[in-house]
Amino acid sequence: MEFGILSPARVAAWIAPTGHKSLGFSLTRELWGPTPAQMRCERDLSAR
Repeated sequence: MEFGILSPARVAAWIAPTGHKSLGFSLTRELWGPTPAQMRCERDLSAR
């Protein structure tokens, strides 16, 4: 796999913080902002 998440331990190490930060995978975007830093991170990439 592309990112080396192959073992059960690595899967758990990815799922745990991701699930926590997304409130149980119920959010798809960060809740902070909109600050200038957030606007830079969430800029419209389709304009390329």
